[in-house]
Amino acid sequence: MTVLITRVRRAIRRHGVVGAARASALKLLPSSPVAKMKWYRLDLARERPRRGLGHGLELRRGTAADAAGVAQLPGRRDVPSPRSDFDVIKRLKSGAELWVVTDSDRVAFACWVFHHKVRFHNAVVTLPPATVLLEDSVLSPDFRGRSIPPGAWSGVADGVEARGFTVMMTKVDIANTEALWAFRRTGFREVADMEVERRAWRHHIRIQFTTDDQSNRWLAGFEK
Repeated sequence: MTVLITRVRRAIRRHGVVGAARASALKLLPSSPVAKMKWYRLDLARERPRRGLGHGLELRRGTAADAAGVAQLPGRRDVPSPRSDFDVIKRLKSGAELWVVTDSDRVAFACWVFHHKVRFHNAVVTLPPATVLLEDSVLSPDFRGRSIPPGAWSGVADGVEARGFTVMMTKVDIANTEALWAFRRTGFREVADMEVERRAWRHHIRIQFTTDDQSNRWLAGFEK
């Protein structure tokens, strides 16, 4: 009983009476799982694998001129990549960094690098200093089997490291086993598991750390 009273008082101090009551009510509602993901980290200054790209392939920063080619890349359930030229240009204008792998005038692969803040469902978390987020990697089916993603991520890592960043983070759906393997091959290491479930009208996020490295504790901000 004492433990229960303590928890109630803590909830009221944190959320207020109305907020605490709403949170308690939500816990009684049925929930449905949305996704299970892993957070990976790449320490850029440490020794890490360097992966190259095949003959004829070029990695470079993307621009608005690449919008049409990027928008044509197929999306995945776990990769909500831009689906139109407008979406690509809007992201670029917001400060997101586009990287593309091209074969002549064709876009074979695209990914995004975000700075400052991370938005995921209803949570917004500030990135630690000198840290970037790698997101929304998409490969054209015409270029499968050529090990493009590891080579691209390695090059992107070199590019952001040259500008003073020291850590690159990314998250991967556990169902995407091919991507999990490819990130490990590039030198990324797992630091946390993340589960997302929907209860009523909101998404609820749980983080479980798989390493004792305290520098990853900012990920707990998603649970707010």
